[in-house]
Amino acid sequence: MELAVNDGNNAVSFMASEGYIRFKADMEVSTMELYAVDKLWCDDNSLHPLSERSFSAFLHKNEDTYNLEATNNVYRRKRYGW
Repeated sequence: MELAVNDGNNAVSFMASEGYIRFKADMEVSTMELYAVDKLWCDDNSLHPLSERSFSAFLHKNEDTYNLEATNNVYRRKRYGW
C-alpha cells in the first residue's frame, strides 16, 4: 500500500531524499521555496512535480509526519538591483 501511495505522490520521496533539504528545529522556509526545491529534485530524478497547490496540501496534511509548523506569516523579500 505504501509503495502505491509513493508512486502517485513523489513528494513523499522528495521529503525522504538527502542532499536537497535538511530538517532543523530553528529553521524556516516558505512553501514556495520548498516547492522550488521539490521541482529541482523532480527534474534531477526525471519526475513530474505535483502542482503547487497539491504540494502545499501534502505539506499541510503531513505536518506531524515531518514535524512542520504552518504559519500565516507572509514574508516579502526585498529585491536589490532594481
